[in-house]
Amino acid sequence: MKNLLHIMVVLLLFGCNSENKKTVFQEKYTGPLLEIDSVNTLLSDSAVTKMRIIAPKQFEFLNGDRTFPNGLKIIFYNPDGKEKSILTSNSGKYNKLTDIYTVTGKVEVQNPAEKKKLTTEELNWSPKKEEVFTDKFVVIQTAEEVLKGNGLVAAQDFSTYKILKVTGIFSAKQ
Repeated sequence: MKNLLHIMVVLLLFGCNSENKKTVFQEKYTGPLLEIDSVNTLLSDSAVTKMRIIAPKQFEFLNGDRTFPNGLKIIFYNPDGKEKSILTSNSGKYNKLTDIYTVTGKVEVQNPAEKKKLTTEELNWSPKKEEVFTDKFVVIQTAEEVLKGNGLVAAQDFSTYKILKVTGIFSAKQ
């Protein structure tokens, strides 16, 4: 009986060596935590709708970043609740750290009331500053003129804008 007990202890000691243990490494998951279809987000302040974000699909990541792989539409509203301008694009992303949306592809901003239209291939939007900006080529069409240039800073509702390097045909009103 004593011998049997000694044999069992020896077997247990030899069976628990570290060479038999295998280390398993798991890769850290970097994909989206959420996948949302048919996004329709309203943002308001003091019960007044400021803007609406519409997208067919949104992915949200652990760090708070979001991507909109199938397009994005942002509607900006006047204080009286009427549409002021509409931004559309083929895709977009939101960087939570900088609080900047970047839209790409066929990007358009329209201000129907003032008959203005901006087209570009990339545009950034800062909700905090309430402005859009880019260093890419832009085309602005109004009822009277077509302006072209590289780089732009504009109000998010596209009521005012500044092209950084202007080219094109425009009228000089006196």
